[in-house]
Amino acid sequence: MTGFVRTVLIVAFSFFLLPLFCPMKAQKINIGLKGGLNLATLTGYDEWVVTDPEGNDLRCKTEYTTAYHIGAIFRYDFDREFFLQAELLFSRQGRKDSYPDINHSTSLSLNYLKLPVYWGYKYNVGHNLDLLFGVGPYLAYGVSSTDDLFGVVFKRFDIGAAAMGGIQWENLQITLGADFGLNKLLKSSPTPETKIPSVRNQNFNLSIACFF
Repeated sequence: MTGFVRTVLIVAFSFFLLPLFCPMKAQKINIGLKGGLNLATLTGYDEWVVTDPEGNDLRCKTEYTTAYHIGAIFRYDFDREFFLQAELLFSRQGRKDSYPDINHSTSLSLNYLKLPVYWGYKYNVGHNLDLLFGVGPYLAYGVSSTDDLFGVVFKRFDIGAAAMGGIQWENLQITLGADFGLNKLLKSSPTPETKIPSVRNQNFNLSIACFF
């Protein structure tokens, strides 16, 4: 782990554990559960050619795959408008590989323990209904994958930028979000003669959270 990633990890977890070490008003702290759908891919592949066991060249295209996320959510309201929101999620991501020449597809799953932290703003439109949005960093650690590729093909640690927007009605929050990975995921090039592709995570999500 690089010094930069280590520093960001410490800062992000400090935000998540803020209520344990700082005096906060109980009515400003919200804790709950969150889950939803992911629409994920790995950028940097686009379209390439692979060779099947019979020696035939096949076109392969990288597409989005559908998956899910689930975990805990914490929000601290600084005032009526500004808030800090952190989440600790199990997030399944990856990509779908489509082979149009033979009408076949396969999926690659990358499972992460993920920590997004948002600085957010909310606007009350009446009747306990708020519009909200937030931006911030995320950190992720790969816990498992298809064919155990973490540590061999893919780096375990990822860092990126996250954004979300949605509504909150009383204790229910519904959001649309997007995560854009900044870390190059591949550990090595497929062949010694080629440059390591700039493969990064990209994920769009639809989430529902319920605060206690």
